[in-house]
Amino acid sequence: MPTQIHSTWGEFRASFEQVLAHTRHSLCIFDADLEQLGLDQAIRFEQLRQLLASDPATSIRIALKTTEHLHRQHPRLIQLLQTHGHAVHVQQIPDSLLQLRDTLIIGDQEHALVRFDQDHPRAKLIIADKKESSPYLQRFEDIWQEGGTPFTPTPLGL
Repeated sequence: MPTQIHSTWGEFRASFEQVLAHTRHSLCIFDADLEQLGLDQAIRFEQLRQLLASDPATSIRIALKTTEHLHRQHPRLIQLLQTHGHAVHVQQIPDSLLQLRDTLIIGDQEHALVRFDQDHPRAKLIIADKKESSPYLQRFEDIWQEGGTPFTPTPLGL
């Protein structure tokens, strides 16, 4: 499938669905706050749950600029974190990376959806092209390796 460029929010969400539908083993997401991805919708929650149930080695890593939206608007995703904490990891990136404006979604190292600016829907969709997805995966890995604050689904006690 050739690379596609999309420019509306509807096309962006449909492309996200395509990446999820093709992903079988690993999902990496870098986003400002997950607001545009709708991960807490029942259908997306079920897709993520099935992905995690399909293979014990499956992993989901999410790097966010802020976890405030996750705390308030994603109870299903928090449920996944509680039940699949060994496979789902979320971290808030350090302040030194807050100027980054793009969004990255990479499935199985060969499917990618890249939104060029977090405030706009214009995005590039790559399906089944490991070579073309590779720079975006490397960018995600660089962001992930910078560390940050791990998100915990339950409040820490005293």
